Amino acid sequence: RIVITTQPADTFAKEGVTAKVPVTALGDGLTYTWYVKNATDSTYGKSSIASATYSVKMSDKAHGRSVYCVIGDAHGNQVQTNTALVRRQASITTDLTTGYAKKGAKVSVKVTAKGDGLTYQWYIKNAGATKYSKSSVTSANYATTMSASSKNRLVYCIVKDKYGKTVQTSTVTLKMK
Repeated sequence: RIVITTQPADTFAKEGVTAKVPVTALGDGLTYTWYVKNATDSTYGKSSIASATYSVKMSDKAHGRSVYCVIGDAHGNQVQTNTALVRRQASITTDLTTGYAKKGAKVSVKVTAKGDGLTYQWYIKNAGATKYSKSSVTSANYATTMSASSKNRLVYCIVKDKYGKTVQTSTVTLKMK
C-alpha cells in the first residue's frame, strides 16, 4: 500500500533558477515516474526524472508546465499524485544602469523583466532627502527631465507579477553630464 503524505504543489522560480516539485509518500520499495505537459502541449509525456522531486531550470519552455507523479511500490501497486504547475515568478532580466543627461534633457532608466501580468512601481529619493517616496511612474521605464532637483536622485523599481511575487531592481543614481 502507498500513502502519499505530501502532494506536489504549484511552484514558482525565477528565470534560470531550478524549480522543484517534491512529493512524499510511504510504502515499500517506492518508485517515482513523473509526467510533464508544457503549456503549449496537448498531452503528457514521461519525464526522465525518477526521484521523489521533479526539478527543472526555469525557462520559457518550463513556464506553465504541468507535472504529476505515478508512484509504484514493491508489490505492484501504483497511485497518481495531484497535478502541480511550474511557473516563472517575476524576475529581472536586465537590471538598471545609472542614467546620465544634460540639464534640461530627458534622463531615463529601464528595467527588463519576465513574468505573468507584470506591474512596475518606482521609488525615488532626491539628494539630501532622508527617505524614498513612491513615484507616479508605473511602467518599465522611469524618465524625468534632468534638473537641479533630479540631479543625483536615487531610483529603484519593484516588479510584481500576477501571483503577488515581487523582485526589486538595484538602486541607481541619475547624474547630470
